[in-house]
Amino acid sequence: MTDNVSVVLLQCYSPSILQQFMPVTVGADGNCFFCAVSLALYGTEKVHAQLRLLSVIEALLSLSYAI
Repeated sequence: MTDNVSVVLLQCYSPSILQQFMPVTVGADGNCFFCAVSLALYGTEKVHAQLRLLSVIEALLSLSYAI
């Protein structure tokens, strides 16, 4: 699912980017960063919740080093 608005903007201002990359649409439910990472890594947005959980666990574990 290509993001057509992004394609038009890139064609106007930076068409060389479109030779290597394709802008895609991700869910707009507040988890867009994790949806985008999930889509990039796994080809689907379905694992965004697991990625978010793993990020929280990693952040909480690193707090023990800061204290």
